[in-house]
Amino acid sequence: MRKILLVSYCEKEDIDYLKKIYKRGDILVAVDQGCKQLIEAGLFPHYIVGDFDSFTPPADRAFTNALIRLEKEKEESDLDYAVNHIPVILGSSFTRHPYEIIIINNMQGRLDHILSALYLLKSKKNISIQSAKQKIFLIERYLEIKLPLNTTISLIPISKEVSKVSTKGLYYPLFNETLYRNRTRGLSNISIEKTVQIEFNNGELLCVINNFSFSENIC
Repeated sequence: MRKILLVSYCEKEDIDYLKKIYKRGDILVAVDQGCKQLIEAGLFPHYIVGDFDSFTPPADRAFTNALIRLEKEKEESDLDYAVNHIPVILGSSFTRHPYEIIIINNMQGRLDHILSALYLLKSKKNISIQSAKQKIFLIERYLEIKLPLNTTISLIPISKEVSKVSTKGLYYPLFNETLYRNRTRGLSNISIEKTVQIEFNNGELLCVINNFSFSENIC
């Protein structure tokens, strides 16, 4: 599956991770200051999106041709624009085939930006937020994933409640339980088998996997 990689707030280790999962045919998009990290890593983005209030892109002609400059006063964030408009810009030759959107962002910095990035996960299918040590995504009713033993995994309700949650391969198992948004029942579980299974009936369930270096085939 081809990928649209949106590089937002990240560090060097996250760029090193990006290099591992970036394949020929993928689309590399720098979102505002993510352009700086890509330049320093010697990577050239297909598109550079932002209002550039925190970073000024090079004046080089090649960068200018890749630039999508947004207004500073707008009704959506730079990342929101990239998630929803880059597939449109790529057109049907790209989007008529299955594709994945990966936001490279290590979720540090401003809380308002973190929360808005999390809710962008509801806007598309096959979308996740990834960094060198973390992967965040919504589970669509059932997930089977291969993980190293002792990997930390949290299940966090986005809806008010998530019903009939069952798991296999976790230290603290769940059996047809309801997880509530204002409770921490699904926080910081540990994988005890190489394959972890999670399923539920109704609701929106966020999965956060921490504490190991990812390969492209973890799920």
